[in-house]
Amino acid sequence: MIGLTGNDLSLEAVEAVAVARAPVSLGESARSGVRRARDFVEELLEGGERIYGVTTGFGRLAEVVISPDEQGQLQRNLVRSHASGVGEPMAA
Repeated sequence: MIGLTGNDLSLEAVEAVAVARAPVSLGESARSGVRRARDFVEELLEGGERIYGVTTGFGRLAEVVISPDEQGQLQRNLVRSHASGVGEPMAA
């Protein structure tokens, strides 16, 4: 079992997951960090801030503003693009 803490990921652990398919657990410190990051992004969204890849496009499209009703789809598309060609198909 590879325990993710958010502080000490080694190349050996990455290899164990990527190659040997070792199971992964998310420790409380990592969960807390993810919660803090999400809270921060949500604060920025509430304040109408531009957030790269959340309220804007990526790369050359970083100046393109994504409407609030399309931001969720942008995030789903990002995950799908990164998962493309890896393992079994994801559920929609």
